[in-house]
Amino acid sequence: MTLKLIKQQALFFDAEYLAEGGIGKAYKDLLPELKKFVPVPEKVIENREGGGYSVTCGKVSCIISTANDNEYEWEKATVALFSIVNEQLKATNHRFFALQGGNDLMGVFLSLEDAEAAKTAIRKKDDRPYLAEEELRQFLS
Repeated sequence: MTLKLIKQQALFFDAEYLAEGGIGKAYKDLLPELKKFVPVPEKVIENREGGGYSVTCGKVSCIISTANDNEYEWEKATVALFSIVNEQLKATNHRFFALQGGNDLMGVFLSLEDAEAAKTAIRKKDDRPYLAEEELRQFLS
């Protein structure tokens, strides 16, 4: 699987937008694709009380920022979105993989086999699909 093919299937996000309260909208935008694998997806609950931002969906709960701490909020928001989706995909052979990051963040649904083939075929490490919740784990509180 080539990078060009993966990018054609990718959904585009912006980690800054996610961190500023956009996780619910991003999740809503990806629901048509998620429903191909999970017939009844969980609902995302966003909380913006007290000057912070957090999200909960099923077993996943993430604090993105608080009134006193907004450090690494782009990374936390990225982990939150991808964790929410991948938690629901656990019983399938697919995952929601991240590509790049920051303002150029993309997500793509790939089978585990296709993801491994892409990691092998794509030479530049920064262009390879990755599981955000594994690669960015250190940013979770």
